[in-house]
Amino acid sequence: KEYKHTKSPPKTAAAEDDDHYENSFINDESEAEEVDEDSDYVPKSDDRGKEDIKCLQKEAKAFVRRTK
Repeated sequence: KEYKHTKSPPKTAAAEDDDHYENSFINDESEAEEVDEDSDYVPKSDDRGKEDIKCLQKEAKAFVRRTK
């Protein structure tokens, strides 16, 4: 006799109605808000990131020299 190592998935009714769950968050336009207060927001430039990379590269080179 051969054994099955996995269980077969339970059978569900083909005519099951998926709309019986309440999906009020989908297509709910009643809570849409205008966001004009942040329209003048300008993100910081990436210059700081470049400085951080240069500093990290310098520290890494110094570390490699010490460990040799």
